[in-house]
Amino acid sequence: FFLSRQNFNNTIMYGNDTPLTDSDDDEMAQGHGTGGFTETHLDGGFDDYGHGSGASVQKATHNHSGQYYLQIQYDEQLVQLEFDPNDTFDDLKRRIDERDDIQMTECHFFITPRDDHGDEDDDEEEETEEELRARNGIIDDLQTKLIGYNQQVLSIYWMSFELRVMDGLEFNVSLKVSQDWTIRKLKDEIEKNHSVKLQCLSRHGMELPDDHSLAHHGITKAGYTLVSRISIRIEDQTCNIATDLLICDFWDFESVLTKYLDAERRERHKNASFSFQGKAILLHENVYENKLSNSSKLVYKVDAYPINIYDSEFKANAAPASTYANDNGQQDLNAY
Repeated sequence: FFLSRQNFNNTIMYGNDTPLTDSDDDEMAQGHGTGGFTETHLDGGFDDYGHGSGASVQKATHNHSGQYYLQIQYDEQLVQLEFDPNDTFDDLKRRIDERDDIQMTECHFFITPRDDHGDEDDDEEEETEEELRARNGIIDDLQTKLIGYNQQVLSIYWMSFELRVMDGLEFNVSLKVSQDWTIRKLKDEIEKNHSVKLQCLSRHGMELPDDHSLAHHGITKAGYTLVSRISIRIEDQTCNIATDLLICDFWDFESVLTKYLDAERRERHKNASFSFQGKAILLHENVYENKLSNSSKLVYKVDAYPINIYDSEFKANAAPASTYANDNGQQDLNAY
């Protein structure tokens, strides 16, 4: 995934009569000592991977008063930045960080345009990190001097990967992330783009704190799935009750029982129990460790227990002796 565009249709030429906008005047007046930018809107088309009609771009041709400058491509625009001969890419990154419209984190890198020849089908394919490194296209040493890239067009590459996030049976999405994202940022992006507010996320039955980064939990490449909640069914076969619940897989079964009783408005019983696939489950055990997942079925059972029913009007009504177990009007029953 590219934050910016890498290439464009043929080499773009700027004439001496290029009109200046008010913002151009202001920025040029600042001088290159303060890292002034000149923004240029491109008329040429780009594909999604920064390649145009096939022409190779190594130098940006521009009639500019400064001798040393670079152009950075992003969102079909060029940002021009003058520099001093001793400046490094670290200096360039700091200047870009001051802008509100370009984001560069630890997972963003400057890259050089690739030199494509011939097969236009190659322009439709996004370069992978391995391909970029194979051609030395990633500039990851920020102490490199800018002078070696004077008047070239560079792009900003986001080193990202696919991460899958699930919540119950209904929500299952894959999104582009980078390893420096925090769990809070991940939740915010999902809420922003999918209108789903996730209360929690877990991996392997462990809740991930909001302030932890993905890298903190070893999530640095594609192939991982984070879980918010799983959808299970709890069946009370004696009472013929089936209840669907969304639970977190890092919960213990005490928490599952509490949620179930609240949902069904049932009283807690000391002789109630859960079982899964014929195995009895203790309340202190963990959901994930018992391998529950979406669509799993738990069996809830309450063993029979005695209750006493008293008839306060027994003596007044003089009920037959066979109706009650004793003379006080008490009837003993087994309940569930």
